[in-house]
Amino acid sequence: MARIFVTPAVVSLLWVSLNLIASAHIPSPTRSFPPSPNLRPSHSAPPPKPSEKCLYATFYSEKYKQHVAMLSKKIQGLSSGACSLRAIFTGSDKSVFKGRRSVRMRTSKNKFAGVSSKVKAVRRILETNSNSTVIWVDATVHISKLLNLSGQALDGKDFLLARNGVRQRSVNIGVMVMRNTKGMLNILNKAVELIEKYGMWDQAVFNCLLLVNKNCTLGGKDAPNAAYIKWGYLSTQEVTVLKTTHKCQVLKERPAIIKFIGYDRQKMDCMKRYRQMDRQMDRLSQAAL
Repeated sequence: MARIFVTPAVVSLLWVSLNLIASAHIPSPTRSFPPSPNLRPSHSAPPPKPSEKCLYATFYSEKYKQHVAMLSKKIQGLSSGACSLRAIFTGSDKSVFKGRRSVRMRTSKNKFAGVSSKVKAVRRILETNSNSTVIWVDATVHISKLLNLSGQALDGKDFLLARNGVRQRSVNIGVMVMRNTKGMLNILNKAVELIEKYGMWDQAVFNCLLLVNKNCTLGGKDAPNAAYIKWGYLSTQEVTVLKTTHKCQVLKERPAIIKFIGYDRQKMDCMKRYRQMDRQMDRLSQAAL
């Protein structure tokens, strides 16, 4: 048998060759992965699907033009474009009161007594959106998130309204969720009739027709009738009615919508403060990313 002698030089050459082979790039088989899901912060509810109908609506004058534009942008941003705000512009502030009954013909000292323009705007929007649920908001609201109706018993009801305070039974028509039903249209038509006939305040009319106000003085054919409508309250976790003062109250727990009531100047100041707080929160969120 022949003997093979391996010299140190040969060993060195073999070692270098093995290192070169090990360091050579050998392409690995490619593997495709599904795209990563569009993750959202845990505190943010997913927006409605584009196929779902999501319509907010409001009615405003020149004074609230800038604020309503911000509301529209906020709704579109929160819903990733799935929701929109339909806003009816009345023109000057005085135009809201067009056709109002004279002072001696009004039954309330409220400045909106005898003014039916808002209820007519609600009716107009509802009539032109027969297949969708309409979320009505006054121009004097702040929206922090989309209204979550999944826990609301809207099934079987014509509409839901905000409550004036946690313990109060009176309704506030500054935020309403409505469906286009015969009952809903009936109560809107009746409300317009009573506002123009007696010079009543629109919100007082609803409290009367819904049998919330037990001291309602309407009688005869105008007497309240529970058969008009099937309704309920929006939860205070979703909508809070906040009375403004010279010092704006900051809520520790934000509902989806805050409806401000009080003097115009104080409401404007409070809406401005909440907008500023939203911008600060957005900056902090961006800095944390």
